[in-house]
Amino acid sequence: MLKQRIKLTDPSTISLLLVNIIAIIFAVKEMWGIGMLLWLYWAQSLTIGVFTFLKIIYIKNPFIYEGKECKKIIPTNRWGQIAYAFFFALHYGGFHAVY
Repeated sequence: MLKQRIKLTDPSTISLLLVNIIAIIFAVKEMWGIGMLLWLYWAQSLTIGVFTFLKIIYIKNPFIYEGKECKKIIPTNRWGQIAYAFFFALHYGGFHAVY
């Protein structure tokens, strides 16, 4: 099983935490309904998907190291990375369209 640690120094982690804290503060202060929060988190999830798509396309080291093993998760050639990114976008976008 792949274990990842959350890095509290990572800018994306910090921004995600801050945006969620601000959203909760606004939701309580302005008495937002559940629908507003659902739209907000749906948009946030979509934004995360867009950045993940870009990371897949521009990744420099497409390997994950797990213990002593090295598992290839993204094809190393350019066209393979692009195909993998669009495969991700199709599925991730499809799930977002459904819900």
